[in-house]
Amino acid sequence: TLSLGWSVAQPRSRGQVLLSSAHPFAAPIIDQRFYDDLTDQDLHVAAFRRAQELASSGAFKDTKPALPDVRSDADIRENLRVSTFHGWHGCGTCRMGQPDDPASVVDPQLHVRGVDGLRVCDVSVFPVVTSGNTNAPTVMVAEKGADMIKRDHVELFA
Repeated sequence: TLSLGWSVAQPRSRGQVLLSSAHPFAAPIIDQRFYDDLTDQDLHVAAFRRAQELASSGAFKDTKPALPDVRSDADIRENLRVSTFHGWHGCGTCRMGQPDDPASVVDPQLHVRGVDGLRVCDVSVFPVVTSGNTNAPTVMVAEKGADMIKRDHVELFA
């Protein structure tokens, strides 16, 4: 069986993470909102159509790809809405930004706004997802955060 997949490298849709209760161990509510932005929808429809093309031509002609039998853009959008999954590269839940950015949670020095002594030094501070794998940029943010902490607390690291 042939399986085809794709991803949008820099999606425009933005999800949200909400607290489900005041209990610190309660699981959060995660609404990924994969297709809130129409551009993301259009890109996925185009990719789906390209996958259909590839699966029915050339070397793949005799394979049986795992593609649903949908034809209209509306049907493709609905199929994607119910069958899409994430690629484990969620980011931006505590996005970094300037003081005048109402959507930012973390300042450029990685301090959480309104909370003394707390920094976030991971992928959650990315304002937008990277075009490639998130591992190296995450390590970079963590290293930079560690440098900032050591700089701001010299007495602890002398």
